[in-house]
Amino acid sequence: MKTTLVAFVVFAVACAKQLEPECTHDADCASTPCLAAACDDGACVAVALAEGAIADEQTVGTCMLATCDGSGNVVDVADDDNVPASSNACVVTGCAAGAATAADVAAGSACGSGGVCNGAGDCVACLVADACPGSDTACAARTCLGGACGVAYAPPGTATTQPAAACQQVVCDGSGGTTTANLPSGTGCTIATTPGEDTAGSCDGDGNCLVAGWSITKN
Repeated sequence: MKTTLVAFVVFAVACAKQLEPECTHDADCASTPCLAAACDDGACVAVALAEGAIADEQTVGTCMLATCDGSGNVVDVADDDNVPASSNACVVTGCAAGAATAADVAAGSACGSGGVCNGAGDCVACLVADACPGSDTACAARTCLGGACGVAYAPPGTATTQPAAACQQVVCDGSGGTTTANLPSGTGCTIATTPGEDTAGSCDGDGNCLVAGWSITKN
């Protein structure tokens, strides 16, 4: 008797589950990109979208468009308007017949924070030295190497046109600055020996201009 009662209870539970509806709302039924599911009288039914219909789910930037084949399957077709995004300001992305393309932006186009495209897909600081900040001097010149700004220093002792005392000249110090150097001994020089009159002399190598056996130092 006990065994019969247990069997009856199990049977009753199974029947009750079978009587429960599969769904009560369309949201209870699982859809796919090309199958529209709906709840019809407690049961989930799926209806295939028409052939050529645009699928409900799309992937951005693939150069493709997901469409339906009329049987619930997804078929990808070329879509050159579904362009992939570019994370490089010097590269333009696109699509051609469903395939992704990439083209370098023209050299000189602005990019980044004050940079320029080099025509090879890179954003650099410069293409020419004149575009680098600062200005050139007799002892330091701006450079642009590999797209990076720099400075080239003239070798120590390079003469400048800056004015200096007789028997001296302003030269480069090798670090972009200047210093004063004495002209070689025997270099011609002139000094004012009397008001309004210059007298020719010769440098002694120590910064002095010698005239008629006596020296005058001009510092």
